[in-house]
Amino acid sequence: MWVRRLGFALLVCIPGVLHGSCTCSGTNESDSQLLFTTLDKCGRMPLVSHGVFEQIGRYVLKYQCIDSYKQEGPDIVVCYSNGTWSEIPTCRADKCGEFPVVTDGVVEKSDGRALHYACQQYYKLVGSAEVVCHSGGTWSEAPTCRPNYCSVNTADYEDLVNRGLAYFTNGETKRLPCGWAYDSFALVECIDGIPKISKCCNRFQINTGFCWRRGLMTD
Repeated sequence: MWVRRLGFALLVCIPGVLHGSCTCSGTNESDSQLLFTTLDKCGRMPLVSHGVFEQIGRYVLKYQCIDSYKQEGPDIVVCYSNGTWSEIPTCRADKCGEFPVVTDGVVEKSDGRALHYACQQYYKLVGSAEVVCHSGGTWSEAPTCRPNYCSVNTADYEDLVNRGLAYFTNGETKRLPCGWAYDSFALVECIDGIPKISKCCNRFQINTGFCWRRGLMTD
């Protein structure tokens, strides 16, 4: 927007308000044309649902949509000299529909336009945890949850206490109780989804690394 004062007339040119470029000329009041007038000459200021405005000049209003609403149309509205308003914007809700489904994942938080995903236990998130609603009504790419664990079926080992399936996160080492002697355990180390299981040992043997030195049994 530019403003030029010609004699006693104030000539204003706001590109876009007149639906195109604006050419203004004149050297004095007689060959100039006053395009706009004060806001009160157009009556009540236009209200836009889910939008707010501020007065930034004698005849200029600036609009902005609130919350998750997208503005369509010009953000500048002026009062023409004939007592009418220029084009008024609208505020449209950005709706992307149902949340993307991430297998073995959950939505931890959401504000309607942005989602934050997390994977369930023993799964690793691949991709961005943040998913946003684009203005075109589509979600950004959702992450995936990949297995990040080992499983051991204790029923398959005669020397282990049968407790069904046991799960271990990649990189961790845990103990499984043995049934052949009191206070004895087998060590299970999970590496890249493959469990490595030691023989059953007592606490002293485990603490000294004796079990691993005696060899490994793999699932």
